[in-house]
Amino acid sequence: MDKASLVGSIAWWDRARIVFGVIAALGTVSVIAIQIWLMKLNGSMSVIKDAEAEENRRQMASLTTRSQEAEARIADAGREIAIAQRSAAEADARAQESKKIAEGERLARVKIEERMAPRRLVHPERLVAALAPFKNDGSTDERLTIDWAENQETFAQVVLHTVFQAVHWGVQAGGPNISLPSGATLYVAPDASDVTRKRAQALADGLRAAGMSDLVGPTSGSPTTINGPDSKIKLMVGAR
Repeated sequence: MDKASLVGSIAWWDRARIVFGVIAALGTVSVIAIQIWLMKLNGSMSVIKDAEAEENRRQMASLTTRSQEAEARIADAGREIAIAQRSAAEADARAQESKKIAEGERLARVKIEERMAPRRLVHPERLVAALAPFKNDGSTDERLTIDWAENQETFAQVVLHTVFQAVHWGVQAGGPNISLPSGATLYVAPDASDVTRKRAQALADGLRAAGMSDLVGPTSGSPTTINGPDSKIKLMVGAR
């Protein structure tokens, strides 16, 4: 290679070095610029991510608060329901107690009304049937006397009439007796015959079957109770 060629080659490579140096410098600058731009982008992304994280934390805190408030409302509602249930149970208990008291008062009133009401023969035919075997055939003069308390006269007269019509016994209204205690008692004279005692027992059975459930007797009565020798059987009818 001659001198001129060598000088030309050196000049070319020198220019190439300069070009490549410029290119390299530009590349370095580009890399630095890109790195700076990427840093800025990463910074912006970090800001965005931080903002998103902060928003997520805020939303989570809000959701937690609302959840706690909802749980508190549920607890309050549960307490209110429990109070309402206790109040309802107490009200029901008071209602049941009032109902029980009212029913007791009603039954007591019914019993008082029953005691105050006049007696009546519910099944007079049963009294007639019980006395049928002891119908007076004319050979005896069995006599029944009745004393009664106030407001029991109608019942006493019905018994007397039923006995007379059924078996033709002698009957006698002893009359009202205001000193008679409650209840009813059938007396038979101490000296009554066995037949009279059987008749008294039949009369007692018939009266009970007819509805006189509180009847006591027949029991032995003193001459004063029986009121005279002609009367061997006596019925005393007080209030129920």
